[in-house]
Amino acid sequence: MVANLKSTFTHQNIHWLGRLDSAQIADKMRRSSCFAMPSDYETFSVVTAEALCCGCAIVVSENGALPEFINDDNGILVKQQEWEKALTTMTTLSWNHQLIAQQA
Repeated sequence: MVANLKSTFTHQNIHWLGRLDSAQIADKMRRSSCFAMPSDYETFSVVTAEALCCGCAIVVSENGALPEFINDDNGILVKQQEWEKALTTMTTLSWNHQLIAQQA
């Protein structure tokens, strides 16, 4: 899914970073406006919880435990076929990153 999205979705505010180590990931999460997890299967998604704790608004697939901790203040739940629409919406909204981190 990501490969297809990467080739069809071109928004100038999205940056594809490639492989990063743990310290680089934490730094990027703290400085990012949002985090996208386009998984089609999740049980919990620790990386999504880490992004929330860093104050990132998130876009995640509507599966596993993810719907239990995503709300209008911290992100968007997406049906697998609606990723392009969700990412476009994410870039038009304003997020309170401190509130997201506090709630997480």
